[in-house]
Amino acid sequence: GGKSLHIAALLQNHGTLIAIDPERRKLENLRERARRAGARLSQVIEARHDDPSLERLHGRADAVLVDAPCSAIGTVRRNPWLKLAWGSDQRVRHAELQHAILESAACMVRKNGRLVYSTCTLVQSENQDVVERFLQDHQDFTLASAPEILRAWGIQPREQSALLTLWPHHTGTDGFFAAVMHRRTAD
Repeated sequence: GGKSLHIAALLQNHGTLIAIDPERRKLENLRERARRAGARLSQVIEARHDDPSLERLHGRADAVLVDAPCSAIGTVRRNPWLKLAWGSDQRVRHAELQHAILESAACMVRKNGRLVYSTCTLVQSENQDVVERFLQDHQDFTLASAPEILRAWGIQPREQSALLTLWPHHTGTDGFFAAVMHRRTAD
């Protein structure tokens, strides 16, 4: 819900903001937090990524944020018990789900729209590999430059990779990953 509330603040209650999550508890929490913040959410939809009811959103979004479920390894300093539960089978399971969610979300993005993929993990199979696979399968999407986007916001990035990775020992934050992709118009 935090990212949805931040987007709502940036929109200043203009435009249409739709939050989708399969967990009712998370959506109820988001509604309450939005109410307290004075943020307007146009729709809150309880649905999995493969729910046929989401087809009505295909090609309609200027921007879609996929805050993908992940191993959360980037939050280990706050949640040290995660190290005990983490294994290679979890990486594969997460990567497949992340790819499926990204595929579904991409359908919602209109031409010239933006698709943002983010996780709170630092695991390559959940981050770079998911984005690389997606871009190979979707020639109509191109990767945007994270450093260029950050500089436009007045932030001088430490790394020059097109993908954004926040390393806790460099940034003092949780570990975080993001990739911004643009959907091209027909050539």
